[in-house]
Amino acid sequence: MMTLPEGVVRTTMGVYLLSDDDGLSRAVGEYGRLTLDENWAEITHFARYIPAGGVVIDAGAAQGDHTEVFSLLVGVEGHVYAFEPHPRACAALRLNTARLNNVTVRECALGYATSGIANFALSISQGCSSVFPSGCGGYETSFADGSTRPLAFTSVAQTSLDSCLLPQLTRCDFLHFDMEGSEPFALIGAQELIRRFRPVIVVEVGLTHLKRWRLTPEMVLELLALMGYTTTDLNDIVSAGGEGFGRVWNVLAVPTPGVVFTAKVVPTIDGNPVSPGLP
Repeated sequence: MMTLPEGVVRTTMGVYLLSDDDGLSRAVGEYGRLTLDENWAEITHFARYIPAGGVVIDAGAAQGDHTEVFSLLVGVEGHVYAFEPHPRACAALRLNTARLNNVTVRECALGYATSGIANFALSISQGCSSVFPSGCGGYETSFADGSTRPLAFTSVAQTSLDSCLLPQLTRCDFLHFDMEGSEPFALIGAQELIRRFRPVIVVEVGLTHLKRWRLTPEMVLELLALMGYTTTDLNDIVSAGGEGFGRVWNVLAVPTPGVVFTAKVVPTIDGNPVSPGLP
């Protein structure tokens, strides 16, 4: 019998989850699949932008709830690159995708810095599992019983898509960012990839998550517009999932016809350049 990594469990359906993740465990129990039910309406909408033979990047892949669907959509001629910095979540991700020959898993955080170390919250509950500003703490609330506890932190390796993946790609069709607040930094760290391949992008935008970095949802939309994209709120399209503009929603960004992305984007917070030691 295979020895599982610490904190990882196998369900009777053969899905690997974190032992303390009541959110995905609930989804598997209710729906018989890894992907949360409220995500399916969104997936069926943006699946039209993922061609057979295409290349998809899943940033913040968690335990693979979107990764497996992306693998199916691109088929044997395509490829999915899944990034997940949470050590236990990445272990579960590797197990869930081990049978998929078109998936590459990388255990690291994505930002704009080409290398370095990030301050990472070791939580998978309530969207707290994320890169946090150095010295920043926080709390998480359990789905199961509503209890609150301080977040635990660790240091994880970080890189950018432009530095670690762009040199080996000949195409990129779709980017999926679900990183609980650090999405703008990962977008900036992928600007050359975005400039070259003009992929369709889906990015989670969370008001509370962005506040950690003194950023706003409007800033994310402005960044995508600067990159030459037209944005749509996926929650409005599919009428399922999400919590609306005030808290968390998913934005679909498609290249704006005739717009060329030429600017060099430098990340700032409160108008000041961000240190390369941050995401």
